Amino acid sequence: MKAWQKGYLAAMLDAESHLGIQKVIPPRGITPQYLVRFELAMTDKKTVDFVASLLPQPRRVAVGAKNRRLPYYKLRLFKRHLLDLLKQIRPYVQGKARQVDLIFEMEKLRRRFTPPKEHYGKAKFLKMPAEFHQPADAIYCEFRSLQLNKKPRGKEVKEG
Repeated sequence: MKAWQKGYLAAMLDAESHLGIQKVIPPRGITPQYLVRFELAMTDKKTVDFVASLLPQPRRVAVGAKNRRLPYYKLRLFKRHLLDLLKQIRPYVQGKARQVDLIFEMEKLRRRFTPPKEHYGKAKFLKMPAEFHQPADAIYCEFRSLQLNKKPRGKEVKEG
């Protein structure tokens, strides 16, 4: 990828897209999973198609004009491909730089505490160790506090 393309994608990440971490607790599990995602939604199909041509395997979602004046188009990128993209464009990201760094911290923490792969295929699935939960939740709460439309979760201190 050329430098101007990385800069363009970083600008789209900063200005027009959603970068998120979602905390999901599986139905039969106690260990929460933290899912990272990138989403770009616009009414300009040409821009969305151009960004899609620069991304590694985006998931395109065309959304109709139901209850909207104009149709809009979405691109989604998930974990493996998103992490590869963020590594390439990180030097160019400005507005969401801390969020990108937190995603890298979360991935490093997840890799450090993931149980060994020998357990796959066995009847009992190994859980993430207890030492993973507190730092992962702290990263998640800080990430959410950086999003403009989200309130930080967890224990809140009332002033007054």
